[in-house]
Amino acid sequence: MGAVPVKTIRVMAHGQVMGGCQDEGTVLVSYVWRLNDKDGMLRESFAGAVNILRSPAGSKYRTLEDCQKNKYQFGRDFHNGLFRFHLEMINQIMLVEEKLKTLPDQSLSENRISKCGFEHLRQIFRTLNDCIVWAVFPEPSFLINRLCRRRERGHLKDQNPASILRVITKLSETGETLAIWNDATRCIDLFDVTAISLESGHINFYEVKEGVINEEISQIVSSKDVKKIEESLDDLYARRGISGINQFGRFVRQQLEGKKLHTLVSNEHVEDPYLKMQRAAISPRKPLESYDQQLDGLLTQVRRKEFARIVIDDCLHILAINQERLSNNHSIDMLIEEELKKRIHTPSTNEPDCRKVLLWFQESIYSPIAMPVMLRPFDAHDIADICIGNVVLFFMFDMNAWGRLFEESRLSWSSKKEGRRELSKPFLERRMVIDSRVPTITSGTGKYVRLGDRILPLMMCESVRPLSMAQEYDYLLSH
Repeated sequence: MGAVPVKTIRVMAHGQVMGGCQDEGTVLVSYVWRLNDKDGMLRESFAGAVNILRSPAGSKYRTLEDCQKNKYQFGRDFHNGLFRFHLEMINQIMLVEEKLKTLPDQSLSENRISKCGFEHLRQIFRTLNDCIVWAVFPEPSFLINRLCRRRERGHLKDQNPASILRVITKLSETGETLAIWNDATRCIDLFDVTAISLESGHINFYEVKEGVINEEISQIVSSKDVKKIEESLDDLYARRGISGINQFGRFVRQQLEGKKLHTLVSNEHVEDPYLKMQRAAISPRKPLESYDQQLDGLLTQVRRKEFARIVIDDCLHILAINQERLSNNHSIDMLIEEELKKRIHTPSTNEPDCRKVLLWFQESIYSPIAMPVMLRPFDAHDIADICIGNVVLFFMFDMNAWGRLFEESRLSWSSKKEGRRELSKPFLERRMVIDSRVPTITSGTGKYVRLGDRILPLMMCESVRPLSMAQEYDYLLSH
């Protein structure tokens, strides 16, 4: 992937307010954006990045047989290719952040729009780094959902870059370990570095600090002799003072954080040590079915049209709009009204109005737990068009229609009062809320599941078919 033309990036905004569900936790934006890419350089760069991710070990591994001839060497080449890609994305992020620091007066509307463009570009590069995590983590959807704390990111140059780059380069030099700088991703925000072992698949997290004192603390902690540890701490205090003891305390707290992480990712049902609440995950009895083939067909179709639409399982409505071809006869708001909202079933008295829930794929790039679109099995240039905003996707999920797909169970809704009570909780502690109502799936025997908010990103970002998910809940509650 070549250098990005950071001097020319800005957002081309349509200035249309999208109808969303801000009170339901969905991000509400004031326009549908599109990056300025008149010369096509961004499009080719993003498509090239997708193609690199599809064969990071290099062109000598063209078939499954090539990979199996020497699995260990293939694994090392795979890690080495991903690490080179990671370093390039880090460099691109730093270039964009340098531009962000030098932008002119933000009181002018045009400059604010340029700032949004650069921030979005940075988020694309972070998402490309996420692809590495999704490629090497076992059960990435589960692990990332458990590990991610949705913390704010600072500029990489303010995060001890020299030390961290030195550490990840050293860890990754043989290909037997792949090290990732966490601040250069969206999805990992605990510790500085994540390292994945090729042979065992074991994941380690590291906090990177500068100075000889950290080496001394590591040696103290590695001792199993209590008396020796006490003597070493006395010596540390004599030489380093209270700052040395404070740093030792930070080191110990980091080890405790590591144990919390191990607990979170090792158990499907566990009390989250960060949120202080019970969390439960469901392992499907078989892989859930995907609608990627239908979505790929939609993206192919909209290359030649202003817009196109599909419906999955009579409840998940998807609208694709080609902003390059969109004429003055069609506004995005009008298309959403005609092609999505008017096709949703009219709710009964005790059902929520699902026409209020509009999800647009552009914003998934800001969701740290969302599967990166770059990993979906679509044409690389179609993916680049989505990243840039040449093509925009809108999703509307008719949960009332979804409820009719259940055979052994039923979908019911709480009162609006209970829904408002749920919305008053911190975002990460909420159950799913649709139009101020909480959904519950109940079996004939009284077993029930209260839905979290994961099913929407699973459907939108991982292409899980609604029917397949309904069948899985039916099976879960009947066994």
